[in-house]
Order: sequence, then C-alpha cells, then structure tokens
Amino acid sequence: MAVVKLEVTGRSPYAGGQSFEDVGAHELFEGAVGFAIGATYA
Repeated sequence: MAVVKLEVTGRSPYAGGQSFEDVGAHELFEGAVGFAIGATYA
C-alpha cells in the first residue's frame, strides 16, 4: 500500500504550544491521506 496523496487542511499548536522536554513543541495537522492498494491485496 502506497501513499499517493497528502492534503493538509489545517495546522495548529498541539497542547497550546507546550514544549516537551528535548523535543520541543509539537503541531497538530488536519487533513486527508490517499492510499493506493494493489490487486494482490484487494
């Protein structure tokens, strides 16, 4: 199965922009992912 389309419709700070240890702040992405499925898997 392969990703053939990625559509991001929104971005916002996760947890109010709180920083997480050494990693830093995270973001929340909203959208859709399109997959292709080969006939072998159908």
